[in-house]
Amino acid sequence: MSVQFSPVIDAQPRRIPAFSALQYIDLVALGVYGSPLAVLDDFRVQELPFSAHPHAGFAAVTYVFEDSASGVRSRTSTGADLVVGAGGIVWTQAGSGVIHEEVPAERGRELHGLQLFVNLSSKNKLSARGSSRLRPMMCRTGAATPVTGCEWSSGASTACPPRSCPMSPSRCST
Repeated sequence: MSVQFSPVIDAQPRRIPAFSALQYIDLVALGVYGSPLAVLDDFRVQELPFSAHPHAGFAAVTYVFEDSASGVRSRTSTGADLVVGAGGIVWTQAGSGVIHEEVPAERGRELHGLQLFVNLSSKNKLSARGSSRLRPMMCRTGAATPVTGCEWSSGASTACPPRSCPMSPSRCST
């Protein structure tokens, strides 16, 4: 079995009001290497960048970088109101459709995050909507290694994304 690597694609700046910095990767340029990702943004924001807006047919995954001065607050039309801090993830399964909003958890403090849109398979496009919060965890390996996810060699998280996705090596069941 041969291992293939994607070409190196430089991040490009994108200008959107309210974002102090926004870099994105042109996933179209990656071709099959980018699948199933639809969006990959590295962002910094202090304001309220977007009002509530609709999503459907994919999962919006937001990771809060360790250097972020604020966590992220994620609210959805399903009633979810989640806050995660540095090292955490909010996983919003838009599925059949959800209205959602993500803002800095603390007004006036910068949120530094990474957002991925994971395209759902055709059989999951109309799946149930939901949101999960994955907090940073420490492995019991003797080293302080941060781990975010469902399973690793020495343990498991109590929080798993609503559905596993092709990118995830996790064996979460839903």
